[in-house]
Amino acid sequence: MKKFWKKSEGFTLVELIVVIAILGILAGVGTVGYSGYIKKANMAADEQLLATVNQAFAMACLEAGKDASSLTTAVLELKEDQTVDYVSKKYDDAFKKYYSGNELSAFKVFKDFYFDAGRFVQAVTSTYDYNGEEIELSENYIQAMKESAWGDIGAEGMLTLMESVSGLGSDLLDGEDGNPTFEEMMGSPEFAVAALEVLGKDGETFEDLQNTLFAMAEAEADKYEFENLDARNEFLGQLGSRILTNTVIMVSAKNSAAAAEDVLDIMTQNGGKDAKESFKKAMVGDNPGEGLAQASIAYGLYTAYMSKDENFDASAPLDFSLVMNAFEEEGFQDYLNDKDGSGQVQKDLAGYLAGVNTISGNSTLANDVLINGFNYDPIETLLKNISEK
Repeated sequence: MKKFWKKSEGFTLVELIVVIAILGILAGVGTVGYSGYIKKANMAADEQLLATVNQAFAMACLEAGKDASSLTTAVLELKEDQTVDYVSKKYDDAFKKYYSGNELSAFKVFKDFYFDAGRFVQAVTSTYDYNGEEIELSENYIQAMKESAWGDIGAEGMLTLMESVSGLGSDLLDGEDGNPTFEEMMGSPEFAVAALEVLGKDGETFEDLQNTLFAMAEAEADKYEFENLDARNEFLGQLGSRILTNTVIMVSAKNSAAAAEDVLDIMTQNGGKDAKESFKKAMVGDNPGEGLAQASIAYGLYTAYMSKDENFDASAPLDFSLVMNAFEEEGFQDYLNDKDGSGQVQKDLAGYLAGVNTISGNSTLANDVLINGFNYDPIETLLKNISEK
C-alpha cells in the first residue's frame, strides 16, 4: 500500500506540460468558437435592426405618397454611437414616428449602407491604393458609376464637372432681379452653418467659417518653407480662397442625396420652365447647400444627356447659361421623363451621386478636395484605376 501511494504522489513535468498544452489548445478553440458565435449574433442583430429601419422608412414614404422602391437614392446616417441619426431628410420626421422605440438600438457590425431597389443594404467595400495609402471604397457606388453615362465620360469628365460647381452658383446668383450675389449667399449664416457642418466644426456665422478656413490654410502652410513673411501671406491668401471655393463644392456634394429626392420633379414640372428660378430660390433659403446641390445635379444630368452627342468633349465643361436655359428642350425633357423606358436618367442620377459620395464620403479624399480641389492628380488616378478594374 505504501509503495502504491508513493508512486502516485503527483504528475511528472512532462505530464504537466502535456496537460497545459491540451488546455491551451482547448481554450484557443473555445475562444475562436465563442468569438465566431458573437460575430454571428451581432450580424443577426444588425440584420434585424436594418429590417426595422427599412420597414419604418417604407411607411414614412407611403405617408408622403411615395413608394420607397421608386426612389433613386436615400441616405441612412449613423451617429458616433452607431445608432440611427436620420434617414433621408425629406422623410425623417415620419421615419422617426415609425421607428419610435428603437432610437437606442445600435448597429454592432454594419457601418456603411447603400440604397438599392427601395431598401438599405450593407455596402460592400474594397481596398484601393490612393497616393500610397490604402482606403476603403464602396463597390456598390463603383458599380453604379460604371452602369451610368459616367462610365463613358470617365474620371476626367466627372472631376471637371465637379470642379465647375462653384462657378455654376456664381452664374445663377448674379444679383439681378433682386437676387443676392453668390458672394452674398456665401456670407450668409445659413451657408456658414452648412459649410462648418461639412468641415466637422461648430459655428453659426461666416466669421466662424473664415476662422476655420484660415486655420486649415495655416496648417497647410506650415508644411512649407518660405523666403519671407510676404511670400507666406501670399500663399495663405491664395490657398484660403481656394479652400473656400472647394468648400462650396463639398457643401453641394454633402447635400446631393437629399437634393436628388426633388430634383427630377423640379426639372420636369411645367416642362422645366420653373427650374432655374427654383434653384435660385433654394440657394438663398434655409439650406443653400441643397440649392447648390440641386443645380449641380441638373448640370450633371444635362452633361450625361449631352455625352451621347458624337461631338461631346468630356474634358471641357458645358457653358452654364446653355445648361440653365436648356431645361425646356424637348429631347432633354424626354430624357428626364424616361420616355423611352430605358431608365437611363435614373442610372445617370445614381451614377452621379455615387461618384460624389465616393469622394466626399471618404475623409482622406474629402480633405484632399478641400485643399487641392477635385482636379487633383491622385484623385483622377484613383478614379481611373477604379474604372479599369
